[in-house]
Amino acid sequence: MRALYCAASLLGVLTVLVWASSPAGAWSDDEAPSAKEIMTKVHKGPRALFNTVKAQLKGNSPDWPKLELATGDIAKLGSSLPKANPARGNRESFEKLAKAYASNTKALHEAAENQDLAKARQATAKLGGSCAACHKAHRKS
Repeated sequence: MRALYCAASLLGVLTVLVWASSPAGAWSDDEAPSAKEIMTKVHKGPRALFNTVKAQLKGNSPDWPKLELATGDIAKLGSSLPKANPARGNRESFEKLAKAYASNTKALHEAAENQDLAKARQATAKLGGSCAACHKAHRKS
């Protein structure tokens, strides 16, 4: 009986560990996140991926592995944005702006992979600047 109790306890602990280690807001390959889910994960709040990247790029010696992980997540989410539906506005316009956003996220990730501080900062500025036009046309008021 004691062995059964220990096995059940171990199984419970492993279940919690697996659940806790999966990133919040993780999506399977066959389902795409909504534009709102992408924007929330990348841009909303102090723990947002983009804020992590900007904080790392303020100094002259960022934590490149941490930066590469964050920009990889941003690039993955960014590549999903063109598949999402706009909250309002023309689908063609949204897709064009979303593809530009995805391209900017890819450039940011490549700069982090190459540990190129100047290009990473440039890509961060470009990505941050791509928000206004899309929000004006496609974000719910």
